[in-house]
Amino acid sequence: MTLLADVVAHCEQRNIKVALIGAAAMTVYGATTPACSGNVLSESRHRPLTADRPLQDYSHRMRRALLFLLFAATPVFGESIYVDMKPCADEAPETPYGNPQCADYELHSALIASAETGDRSAIALLRSRYALAETHSERHRIAAALLRFTPDDTTIWRDIYAEAELAVRFANVDHEVQPAFEKWCEERNLDPYEHGPMLDDAFVIAAPDPRSKALLVKALETKDEDILFSAIAGLAEQRDLASLPAIEAAIERFDVDDRQYVAMTLAAFQSERADAIAVKFIENEDDLARYRESR
Repeated sequence: MTLLADVVAHCEQRNIKVALIGAAAMTVYGATTPACSGNVLSESRHRPLTADRPLQDYSHRMRRALLFLLFAATPVFGESIYVDMKPCADEAPETPYGNPQCADYELHSALIASAETGDRSAIALLRSRYALAETHSERHRIAAALLRFTPDDTTIWRDIYAEAELAVRFANVDHEVQPAFEKWCEERNLDPYEHGPMLDDAFVIAAPDPRSKALLVKALETKDEDILFSAIAGLAEQRDLASLPAIEAAIERFDVDDRQYVAMTLAAFQSERADAIAVKFIENEDDLARYRESR
């Protein structure tokens, strides 16, 4: 069964609609994508899937399938696949890791849409709402917008980058949460299986920004495939050609079946040097044709 078939089958069993939408891949936690409660794309730190746990409890393979498909669309950053589910709730969230209230979510969506047109008052309101956000997913959604629109994003960037640094510092090893991260969370009365995905989300938001370059290069040395993939995609978005040798070495650490999906992101470099690396890993002729078309 293909990765796409895995995603579709898993969702159909749970009466979840799968849809292709037009969206920039790196804004998955930003303004234009309804998203999947902020956590669907960060499953590797979660507990195993059980019948009574919510959708964010995908298995590691399902999480990677969604992520690879997100970046492997044609053109590479032109389409993304996401799970179409309600990203908010009528009730107030019980914890910062829950879904935001729909009233807040819809207000922020309207403000972000206005900010995209250059509305300064909307940007100012988003800054105030950022400080008041009740959930991490909504705080990240506002942050992703402000990092694109606000003239002074120093405070926002500092917050996101600090979380992204922790995502790299405590990157999983062989899909397992590090004991050091469990200890770090215990000392702060945090649940590593809730807090870890939040840190991963911050890393995804930081990845396209040139200020994250050094952190992304450091992330290439980790053994966490999810962090590795986001780092590669971010460096490709930044077109950092100097990182290509390290990226090639990182791709070789992925499972053989997954390497071609990662290599597809290299089209964003718009570089023959990147192409030469990509074709080493893309064995499927259809995928190779798609890669070349995206260039």
